[in-house]
Amino acid sequence: VFWQAFFFPRPAEIMPKEISPPPPSSLNEVQALTSSAPSVLGDQWMLNDDVFVLTIQNEKFKTTLSNERLGTFLTYSLSADIPQYRGSFVSPTPGSEQTEYIFDENAPVEFLFGKDDGFNSCNPCLEGFYPKNVSVYINNEKYNQEVFTVLEKTVVRFVDNESGAFHELTFFPDSYTVEHEYLLNEEQNITLLWKNGIRPSEKYYWLDDQMSYAMYVGEDEDDYDWLTGPLETSSLQYNKNLNWAGVRNKFFVSTIKPHSESSKLIISPNIGDEFARRFDRSEPNMLKPPSVYDIAIDFDRTNSLRFDTFMAPLDYSIVSNSEIENLDWIMTLGSSIFRPISKFIIKLIQGMNYYLPFGGYALTLILFAFIVRLVAGPLTKMSLDSTRKMQELQPIIKEIQTKYKSDPKKMQMKIMQTYKEHKANPLSGCLLMFLQWPIMIPPFIIFRSTVELRGESFLWVPDLALPDYLITLPFKIPIIGFGNETGVGLLPILMGITLFLTMRQTSMGLEGQNKVMMYSMNGMFVLLFNSFPAGLNLYYVVYNLLNYLQQRNRTKK
Repeated sequence: VFWQAFFFPRPAEIMPKEISPPPPSSLNEVQALTSSAPSVLGDQWMLNDDVFVLTIQNEKFKTTLSNERLGTFLTYSLSADIPQYRGSFVSPTPGSEQTEYIFDENAPVEFLFGKDDGFNSCNPCLEGFYPKNVSVYINNEKYNQEVFTVLEKTVVRFVDNESGAFHELTFFPDSYTVEHEYLLNEEQNITLLWKNGIRPSEKYYWLDDQMSYAMYVGEDEDDYDWLTGPLETSSLQYNKNLNWAGVRNKFFVSTIKPHSESSKLIISPNIGDEFARRFDRSEPNMLKPPSVYDIAIDFDRTNSLRFDTFMAPLDYSIVSNSEIENLDWIMTLGSSIFRPISKFIIKLIQGMNYYLPFGGYALTLILFAFIVRLVAGPLTKMSLDSTRKMQELQPIIKEIQTKYKSDPKKMQMKIMQTYKEHKANPLSGCLLMFLQWPIMIPPFIIFRSTVELRGESFLWVPDLALPDYLITLPFKIPIIGFGNETGVGLLPILMGITLFLTMRQTSMGLEGQNKVMMYSMNGMFVLLFNSFPAGLNLYYVVYNLLNYLQQRNRTKK
C-alpha cells in the first residue's frame, strides 16, 4: 500500500465553521488570571493585538510556540545532536516568497510546516476560534525570557483576555509527550484541528512519499484505517470515539491522542502546491503535491478538551514507550505474521549496536547477516540436498517419461515409485524455501524504513538510509530511479554479483528458457534495488556472499 504514494490526488478540504468567541468566563481561576494579566507594551511575552513567539526546550525536543489561535506550535525539532535527527530542507533566504529550499544534511529535522513553506500554522488550534488578546504564563508566572528550558514538569498557559478561555500545555523534562487542555466558559461543539501533517525529511522526496500516510485507530481495535497519499481524493472519516490519529513520513511521526470523548474524525489530503514548488518536487510538465494531511476531530457539547500530542522518531523503543496503545501500528513492520519477528529484529540490532565499540549500524548489519545465515544455514543445507537429489534423479525420470509416454497414468505411478525408492520429495525444496520466509522478509521490510540507519555512514556511503549513488545522471530513467534525480549505486551492483553467483550454484540443473529466466530476474533485482537504501543493499551483499560460500562448500563435498 505504501507504493500508492507515487500517485497524487486533489484533496477534499475541510471547510471551517463559524463559531462566535465564548462569552466572558465565570470560572474563578480564569477570572483571577485575566484580571491580573499584565499589559506591558513592547514586552515579548505579552500580547495586545500583537503576535509573539516563545521557545520551550527539554531533553527530547525544542519547539517555538505562538500565541496565535490560543497557542500553537510553530516549529518542532529534536534536541539530540545525532545523525538520525539531522537533515532537513531549509531556505537559503528566509522570508522570501520565491525561495526554493535546499537540503541541508546538518540542519535539525523539522516536523512542522510554517508560513514560509506556504502553510498557516494550526498545530493544534480550534476551528473558527481566533482570539486577539492572548497572554501567556509559565507555571502561573508571566513569561519574561526568550528561551525556557524544562527541568521539571512545566505548565504553559495561553489565556484569552477577552473571553477567559485558555489553552494549557504541560511539558516534561524527558518526554516527547505534551499534554493539552482547552477550557472554554460555555459548552459547545468543538472541532480540534491539526493542519498540514508532518514536514518531509528526506533528500529524495519519493523516499518520503513511499512511506508517508495518515492513520487512525478507534476505541475498538478493529476500527482502524489509513490514507495513503496523495493518491485518493476523498477524505477518511470515522464517526466513533477515537483512540489516536497520526501522520508520518518515512522516519518520523506526529500523533494526537484524545482523552476527551470524540464524535467524528476527518483526515484529508492537502494539495500543497506552494510546498511542491519550494521543495524541489517539480519535474517537466508535472508538479507533484506532497503527502500532507489535515486532521479534524469533533467533540460534542463540551467546554473542556484534553488530549496529548506526540512528535517523535519512528524508533520502536520510543514508540512502544509512548503510552499510546497500538501506536506501533503506524510503523513499517509488515503484516501481523511478520510483526513479532520485525520487533525482535529491531530490538536485536539496537542491542548489538549499543554493545559494539565501533562500526556503528554498518557493522551491526554485517554481523546481523552472519546471524541470519547461521539460523537459515541448516534449512539452506536441507534445501540444497533436496535439490541435488532431484537433479540426480532427472536421467531416471526422463527415461521413465520416454518409456511410458503413451500411458500417463503408469508413467506417473513409476515416477512416484522412483521418488519413494530414493527417498526424494519434489516439494521439499519449495517447502524449505517457504520456511525461510519469516527469516528473509522482515529484514527487507525493516531495513527500508528503520530510523536507526538514517545518517549512518559506511566507507563511501554517506547515509545508509539513502541509495548509495556514486554517479548522478542528468536525466531520469524510470526503472532505476524516481523523481527528478537518477543515479547509479555500487552496492546494488555488488548485490547483483553475489546474487548471480548464488543463482549459478543453484541453477546447474536448469536448461534453456528456465536458466535464461533466472538470470533475467537477477538483472531486474539490480535495477529494482538501485533505488533502495544502502543499508538494505549492504545487508543483502553480505547475506548473498555467505549463502554462496555455503553452497560452494556444499557442492565441493
